[in-house]
Amino acid sequence: MRGMYLYGAKNPELISPNNWKSDFGFMERPNARRVQLDLFYDYRTNVGLYSKWQAFLKTRQPKTVRQGGKRTPETKLAGPECPDPQQPRKFP
Repeated sequence: MRGMYLYGAKNPELISPNNWKSDFGFMERPNARRVQLDLFYDYRTNVGLYSKWQAFLKTRQPKTVRQGGKRTPETKLAGPECPDPQQPRKFP
């Protein structure tokens, strides 16, 4: 878990260990690991739904908070970047 917080950080020494320590505490709860494995297993079905999600986002344009960036491992796993017409509109 520590690596998720420090990966790509310009100044990793500024990131408090409390972040990954609290996450680790949550993972020690009963059944927490099973829940995470179930979510990870369900991810395999997401790719087939991408076109439906893109259509929904393009049509409805809900306000969205995007977390992550070019340096996060999750972004690299998400696949190619969406072309400009598919990008959700930006809110001030």
